[in-house]
Amino acid sequence: MNIKALSAILALIGAIVGGTLWADERYFHAASAVQMQQAIEQKMDKSVLEIRRWNIEDRLMQIETKPEAQRTDLERAMLERYKRELGTVNRAIARPPGG
Repeated sequence: MNIKALSAILALIGAIVGGTLWADERYFHAASAVQMQQAIEQKMDKSVLEIRRWNIEDRLMQIETKPEAQRTDLERAMLERYKRELGTVNRAIARPPGG
């Protein structure tokens, strides 16, 4: 997926969430609004991580589809870096909220 498209989607989600919170804030107690905002932020953070994971997986696939003997030193280094990043992102996704 294109980074510009992903950015647009996240901006749209943010605008919708912001508008919803603004419109509904008067109907919630302050504590409920804060809890709802925290839940939305956690979901957005997880969505950003998911998008990052998809991006890394796409880059890994581009390199891994090339025969190993034909990969350059730079591609080998990038492959290792992407694998480390993917592990980091997967751990962040698996981490419980607030953990």
